[in-house]
Amino acid sequence: MRRLSPGNQNRGKLGSLAIGRARRGIWQRQKWRLIAGFLCAVYALCIGYLVYDSVARGEVRTARTLFWNGVLAFSERQGLVVQDVLVDGRGHTGRDEIWQALQLERGTPILGVDLDAAQANLQILPWVAMAKIERRLPGMIYVHLTEREPQAIWQYKGELNVIDENGAVILNADPKQFSALPVVVGADAPGAARILLQQLAAHSELRTAVQSAVRIGQRRWDLHLQSGMIIKLPEENAELALERLMQMQTAQQALQQNYTAIDLRLEDRVFLQKPGEPAPSTGTKGEQGV
Repeated sequence: MRRLSPGNQNRGKLGSLAIGRARRGIWQRQKWRLIAGFLCAVYALCIGYLVYDSVARGEVRTARTLFWNGVLAFSERQGLVVQDVLVDGRGHTGRDEIWQALQLERGTPILGVDLDAAQANLQILPWVAMAKIERRLPGMIYVHLTEREPQAIWQYKGELNVIDENGAVILNADPKQFSALPVVVGADAPGAARILLQQLAAHSELRTAVQSAVRIGQRRWDLHLQSGMIIKLPEENAELALERLMQMQTAQQALQQNYTAIDLRLEDRVFLQKPGEPAPSTGTKGEQGV
């Protein structure tokens, strides 16, 4: 037989003590879990009794309120509260605007957040085109914003406004911050600008040369280039007229020539006006500007 030294005996006693402490620790944790489960069960029974009593007396709405308040109170005790808000897609919308629209406070039961109301409030904000909001348990509210895209500056009666791709004015947008955008002029210019801008997007050289587009008679456009030249587009088939113009640009650099105006209003001919010359007669009806 191997003889145990005193040191080995001590290690055996220490091991026994460690095992005993570990067992007591496990029992303590289990004991608190049992107590917490018991309290939850008592709480649920109390809520259940109040709900049952209200239903028995015909107070269904009160019963629903009591039940839901009980659920929120219980979820709050379990830590299901708003701790953070994550916003994706924010470019022009301010943080304070978002918090005010959400009407949230940290520590609010996250299950009690009215997502539909919060989403509706977000979509009222000037820059927001669409908003989606969701809970990410245990404590995060996630917001995805799709903001409106500035497309042009609308000039009318001396006022300047930034408009989006649908021609709607973006409130609170400063036109000075978007000076690179083309200017569209006229009462009905915002609604008609979307098609024109799409047509110009297909001709990048012309698009960069356009300084403003003036609506004539609420029927057609005059394009004012940065060089001072005016391109007169027809009422119909403006896209075909632009293609003819770009063919002229490829063949003879028409946009760099010393013309005051290039008139494309007729399908079968092009009128070129040089400085000092009167505007050619195209046979079209008299037009009024904006």
